[in-house]
Amino acid sequence: MEKRDFDAFNERNKLSQYAVKISNVRTGSGVLFMPQEGEYAYIFTVAHVVRDFIKNRNFPVFETYFGKSEYKEDELDSCLLYKKNEQGKYDEDVLDDKESYGNSEDVGVFRILKASFPSIASHCIGIEYINEKKINEEFDFGGFGFPNNSESVVQIFGKIRKWKEEEKLFTCENEYITNDFISSMSGYSGTGIFIEKDNHLALAGLIVSCKSNELHNRFKVVGMTDILKKMSEVNWKIPKSEEEYSIPQTFISEGCNCIEIIEKRYAGDTIQKKIKDIFFNIINNFTPKELAENENFHNIPVCLKHREDCSYYWAGKLLLLIYFHCLNINKGDIHNYLWKEDIKVEYICSEGSGMADIGTVVSSIVRSKVLKNIFSSKSIIIWQSSKTPERRILAKRKMSERIDSIFEENFGEACKEGYYLMDGENKKREYGIVHINEFIDRLANMHNDEINMCKLIEVFEEVMKRCMEIDG
Repeated sequence: MEKRDFDAFNERNKLSQYAVKISNVRTGSGVLFMPQEGEYAYIFTVAHVVRDFIKNRNFPVFETYFGKSEYKEDELDSCLLYKKNEQGKYDEDVLDDKESYGNSEDVGVFRILKASFPSIASHCIGIEYINEKKINEEFDFGGFGFPNNSESVVQIFGKIRKWKEEEKLFTCENEYITNDFISSMSGYSGTGIFIEKDNHLALAGLIVSCKSNELHNRFKVVGMTDILKKMSEVNWKIPKSEEEYSIPQTFISEGCNCIEIIEKRYAGDTIQKKIKDIFFNIINNFTPKELAENENFHNIPVCLKHREDCSYYWAGKLLLLIYFHCLNINKGDIHNYLWKEDIKVEYICSEGSGMADIGTVVSSIVRSKVLKNIFSSKSIIIWQSSKTPERRILAKRKMSERIDSIFEENFGEACKEGYYLMDGENKKREYGIVHINEFIDRLANMHNDEINMCKLIEVFEEVMKRCMEIDG
């Protein structure tokens, strides 16, 4: 992985939000796991970083991207892989044995009340993990830690080379070259190693050792499976496996009640009967499973969970299907539909920087390169988010100005010029973006007696005309 590839990887996934600095006589790193449900957060690290807590109850300090945690000592719990002796204590000989540092049992996790963190920490995106045995090829990895007691996060990236079953450890190679590799790795212990698999971010493991006999900038990483199994045994919340995410069978299946989500956004009113009838007609003819065969789940940061099994993603899609239903378009043709014969209708789901702000959503779209590489040269982008934005539409000219400013701030004139060339033609790309709530408000304001197919098409097309600045 080259530096520019890591920068793009980090931009997509905001890796620094997971990094934790742990100070406990010695200093090391950790990974923050903030589940959406429940009252607890979790911090993964390796046991030798918090040896003085394990032996002497010397309580560690946790500093995160969101700020320092403030907790009461009796509210901090730990879970370790090290085995306890007959007295219910961890074997001090093992804790003091430097040869045991860096083995597969040298890993642990803290459980801490979410209320111990600044409230903004609730915006930390949940993580998933990947079973180490599923990494059967070389993967690029990236992460952030706190080497040598650094005040701020420091990047680390490279390749996962191989998994050794007998050691239960990965060998990884750091491609961010330093002059003194061994000493520069001090403090990275506990740093999360993240990979992308099928466009999803997954935690592969934690840096556990870097010994002088390792060659070529290589170090060891412990996988997540054993510590997560231990957490499950004590009924602690664990991240989902990257295999656990599944597309809902229907729009109203358990955990994906799209009608309910749309109704909550209906300005406090119930959905009109005629529109509700259309929804159920759609539900009887379309399923997320079928639509997903041609669906582009665009990897646009930041999203609070997987789009494939996100009820908000499918609620927005269900609403958009009203338009295609009224046009009598077959499910197989939806993906290729062109509005006004040359404008593609694209559907995305993103929270932008985390608060569903339209400016940061556009920045995320540009940085993820879907405009340049995936979206056609003329597209109206229908945007969905779990949070409700203040500004919900950015028409074509304003969108173009916003894209220009993003390029000027980040990419330079030459890159911008190349970006606007479409297949070698000197033709500007044209985009507009509108939030799904703009359509919801228009539908909510319709009287039941005026609802028919033609009127519904008008509602959708009026918003899209505004977005693309088309008269008439």
